[in-house]
Amino acid sequence: MTKIRETYSRTRALYSDLGDARLLWEMLKMEIRAATIAYSKKKAKATTNRELELRDSLKFLDHNICDNFNSPDMARILKEFEDLKTELQSIYEEKGRAAIFRSKCR
Repeated sequence: MTKIRETYSRTRALYSDLGDARLLWEMLKMEIRAATIAYSKKKAKATTNRELELRDSLKFLDHNICDNFNSPDMARILKEFEDLKTELQSIYEEKGRAAIFRSKCR
């Protein structure tokens, strides 16, 4: 939200010499759209990277669980495995909600 306010004030100052209010409005919309698209891309990339990290960690822990089932540290490994699975599941649920929302908008 702060980024949008900064974009608004910066754009307003940049195009303050425009006499046409409609043109100023269109320029404001264009700048805000650019800022929100950049934010959304950054957020999506971070989520995708986190998803890949979680999958890699789960794969590694799965191999550890299968290879060292009688390990004295197994309770901690299983707890970590379940926590990572829960986090990955929440990412998948959020992606599902987003897809449902987009399909209803069309």
